[in-house]
Amino acid sequence: MKEYLEKMIAAMRPAFSRKAAFIWFVVAFAGFIARTDNYGVSSIIRALWLIMHKAVHTIDGRIVFNGDHTKVVKDARKMPEIETLHQDSETGSKPSFFRGHHWACISLLIRAKEKCFGAPMWAEIHRESLGEKRTTRMVNQAGKIAESLGFGAYLVLDAYFAVGPVFIAAKHYGGRLLILTRAKKNAVAYLDPRPRPEKSPRGRPPKYGEKLKLMELFDDWSEKFETAEALVYDKAENVRCLVLDLI
Repeated sequence: MKEYLEKMIAAMRPAFSRKAAFIWFVVAFAGFIARTDNYGVSSIIRALWLIMHKAVHTIDGRIVFNGDHTKVVKDARKMPEIETLHQDSETGSKPSFFRGHHWACISLLIRAKEKCFGAPMWAEIHRESLGEKRTTRMVNQAGKIAESLGFGAYLVLDAYFAVGPVFIAAKHYGGRLLILTRAKKNAVAYLDPRPRPEKSPRGRPPKYGEKLKLMELFDDWSEKFETAEALVYDKAENVRCLVLDLI
């Protein structure tokens, strides 16, 4: 089989006027044979390990994934995977409902000198009818990629993913996948419950302490915020922050 493939590839050499183009043809040819999934060019990259670990940007030994959804309008009536979508972005120029595709994408953060780039790792059209929520499917795919690469990972998402099923799905990977996302404006959290006195009434001890509305902390707890220096768009800025461990 090996000798047959070598003869087949060698017979294609006259079709390429440049050696570099022929080498990339060989890489693509080998990638189509060796790949284990059908997710486009990124499947070839994973199969042949074309992205070396030295190019991957890590934080505390973990790689960084960026994940997001996008909705694309399609006018075709009989195009596969078309469904009615609701536009929940803040752009007022888009209609509230339209027909189109709901895409999900994951990229891997890589670093070249002083700049970072997103290398496409996975993209797929999502449909609710597949039996899995769009939010959890994104997490599960990131977890599978992290496991295949043998790394722990951070998955950076927007506030759309700040829901319970996302964190439950990430917990399935035993700490290998950590979620970083912005809380929604209506999010609430709880302090640790106060310790029960020795002579306490009967009944189950409380599981939660004081309830906090996160958006109100900017006003109610403003005196507890600390000032720190952060790099924002390649420029050092002074920011005020509050760090809390909440339930």
